[in-house]
Amino acid sequence: ELCDINCISGDDHRYRRATRITRRLLASTRHPAQPTFLLLASIHTTYRDQRAAFANRLPFFYGWAVVVAAGSTVFVRNAAATLTIAVFVFPMSEDLGWSRTLIVGAAAAAGVAAMLVSPLAGWVVQRFGARALMSSSVILLGAVILSLRWTTSPVTFYLLFGIGRLMFAAPLQIGASTTAAQWFVRMRGRSTATLGVTHSLGMGLFPLFAQLFM
Repeated sequence: ELCDINCISGDDHRYRRATRITRRLLASTRHPAQPTFLLLASIHTTYRDQRAAFANRLPFFYGWAVVVAAGSTVFVRNAAATLTIAVFVFPMSEDLGWSRTLIVGAAAAAGVAAMLVSPLAGWVVQRFGARALMSSSVILLGAVILSLRWTTSPVTFYLLFGIGRLMFAAPLQIGASTTAAQWFVRMRGRSTATLGVTHSLGMGLFPLFAQLFM
């Protein structure tokens, strides 16, 4: 098992993996790459100590900063919510000549596909961490939502909006809730409720944003 430069990313999973590898290397002095492995593990430990020192200097529990960051992803995922696309149903139907059933069907099809994507999202969280999942999902969501402005075919609309809807239904929801649960025990319910509040704000505000910028 090899330890590459990704082991210094600060993720708890990689930290435990680097620790196991370091102990294994210390027990085997004949490993030819031992100095490199130990250097990477040392850099990772130093970076983790710096993060801990920064968190200890804050006047509040660092877990709440994590909840706010996770809540921001839950907020922006409403760009692909059905309440948001509902604002565009009538003008898209008039401009492109599509039926309203065709437009709304993209959300329904993506909801069915989310049943298959959710287990994969859970595996990614366990393997690479919630940070990697949520960051990539938000970037992908933004890219497909921006690309929808050039859509003139039902096939591309289903593909682009379907991907955005998948990000809404599976990775962002699973990643945010997992992150909040990892940082809290006694106040886990309150942290999860905070995510619910940000999601509700997004549900209420994104349709207004869509109406204003349409």
